[in-house]
Amino acid sequence: MPMYRTFSAVAMSAAVVGLAATVACSSSTPAGPSSAGSTTRLNDNGAAPDGSTLKASAPTLQSPINDEAVSLKPTLVISGSTGRYVAQAFSYEFEVQTESGTVVKRETPGGTTWAYPENLQPSTPYKWRARATMNGAVGPWAGFGRFITSQALTAPAPTASAEEWRVYFYALIDVKGVGPNFTFGALAALRPDLNAVGVDVQHDSAGNLRPRLFLPNPGHDPFKNAVDVGENGQNRPWTWVVRF
Repeated sequence: MPMYRTFSAVAMSAAVVGLAATVACSSSTPAGPSSAGSTTRLNDNGAAPDGSTLKASAPTLQSPINDEAVSLKPTLVISGSTGRYVAQAFSYEFEVQTESGTVVKRETPGGTTWAYPENLQPSTPYKWRARATMNGAVGPWAGFGRFITSQALTAPAPTASAEEWRVYFYALIDVKGVGPNFTFGALAALRPDLNAVGVDVQHDSAGNLRPRLFLPNPGHDPFKNAVDVGENGQNRPWTWVVRF
């Protein structure tokens, strides 16, 4: 009996030690949304090798990609990232670089669309990418998309034909990124450029714009070179109907 009691105590002690070791080895604290993936080795700063600290996939670049021709103020569009374990509402950081990799601008507009706020250089290739952000953490960058900006515009001479002005007008719409449909907001965006080359936009006494342009008119004839550009109404394709 004494031998039996001694053996039982030793066995129980060994079992307790084994159980404690098993629990210690298997326990882990689940990572929150702002930590790197469980299958990725983290560095001393808690970031994955690519610098990401957010458990999310890279977003998918939608437009512009594949050397697409764009205006000097392009709109960049992505489809959003996915949280690895739970659905999350992410913000997004966009970055535009030169061909050689110099960062031109980086902003976090929040959503999945970013209208570039100023003119880029004409006839120039650029590349861009985006990543998810949340509470100061960042996800992995998407691969680069590439686009090429349109050429700089040269306005026709004041005595140019209405057809020459039509070509210029539609090129300006592309450069300013206000196509394909007429709106008064788009016309207001074009107005400074049109006025700068001698084209006037009709307006009423209160200053409200009307969808009619007056092309440069060296003779100052009030009934010459009037062109309607939105005769079909708002959110319809731009028109070019020469009236006088």
